[in-house]
Amino acid sequence: MRQMAEEATVSFVVEMLSNALINNASLLRVVEGKVNYLRDVLKWIRSLLRDADYKKQYNNDERICKWISDIIEVAHDTKAFILKVENSKKERGFLGIRCICFPKHMINHQDQIGEEIESILTRLADIEKRRHMYGIQSHLIASERLLRWSFPWEIEEGIMGLEEDVELVLQRAILHYSRCLFVSTIAGVGGMGKTTLAKMVYHHPTITAKFELRAWVCVSYEFNLNKVIKDIVWNLLDPSEDKLKVLMVMELMHEEQLYHLLYERLHGKRYLIVLDDVWEQEVWESLARVLPDENTGSRVLITSRKRDIPKYARYIHDLKSLDQNNSRKLFLEKASIKKTYDQLPEDLKNIGNEILEKCDGLPLAITVVGGMLRGRFNTTSEWKDVLKGMKSLNSYYECRL
Repeated sequence: MRQMAEEATVSFVVEMLSNALINNASLLRVVEGKVNYLRDVLKWIRSLLRDADYKKQYNNDERICKWISDIIEVAHDTKAFILKVENSKKERGFLGIRCICFPKHMINHQDQIGEEIESILTRLADIEKRRHMYGIQSHLIASERLLRWSFPWEIEEGIMGLEEDVELVLQRAILHYSRCLFVSTIAGVGGMGKTTLAKMVYHHPTITAKFELRAWVCVSYEFNLNKVIKDIVWNLLDPSEDKLKVLMVMELMHEEQLYHLLYERLHGKRYLIVLDDVWEQEVWESLARVLPDENTGSRVLITSRKRDIPKYARYIHDLKSLDQNNSRKLFLEKASIKKTYDQLPEDLKNIGNEILEKCDGLPLAITVVGGMLRGRFNTTSEWKDVLKGMKSLNSYYECRL
């Protein structure tokens, strides 16, 4: 199968990013996570180009032509960014970070690198959102990280039936009278909407007014306490602080120094910390030693697939799957169908029932499958194709749960 010129261009940039991480390890050390993430996002975008090319030719849609053009523009800008990093290393004779004293030009340069990566990611996020409007699909199953692709301040829209859950978590886990450090868990299988619910709580107006400090950290499967502490401190920094300088200093701290830094940041404050996607009891047991409990009314909210994490949570909110009515509403919304479920033709309704039965009330699964139908013709054959393709989707979810 031939490789499109556009695919080749993006592939070249992905390879450049991989090489940049190897050849500029010291220079990119503090932004390595962002560079890796940018590379993953570009790989995902690359996987969309073949379907976009087909739809461009089949539908003669100028919007898709513009969409592809925007991808190539971002790819070229990313290539220029990498070359600039390479040239900067040569011009500065950069030898790596070895001491606690950072030249001002080095800190500013790291700051600029981070800002440029964030700018590229923002443009790619816009491209990803627009592809849903045009019904463009990937031949790959996205990793969970990319399925949940969003910036920390964004709240996913379109999850039905969580309003009551938000109120329960607010009243029972966050806003009650207890002055001691109160730890709660939102529990449920993968794809249930735990992260979305936690975000809705985290950004609720009563929360922003109640807590002096807030931090959101995605923990995930491979737990590293030092990294979690650095992420919390990063979230707690005041806008006036030099974030890159603090991050570079933290890179040189040993464990006890990091623990002390976090403690001092939280000392005497009312804080809310969300630990998203916690897999092991060790995460909380390790972090609990560092967090001050000074009767300030502070809270920790954990999302986990295991309801016994942590063992001594004061409140556990078991998130249930969507009922039939909300499953149907979410499915139609994500498929951009402007009808009620009962208004669908009988054959589509029957296929839709099979699709939703396989989704089993999981909001993330319904969102993915509904997105597959967006921009397609609402025909029996189209819906059957999606139903057949759900075998691989189900395998994907089974390996995650």
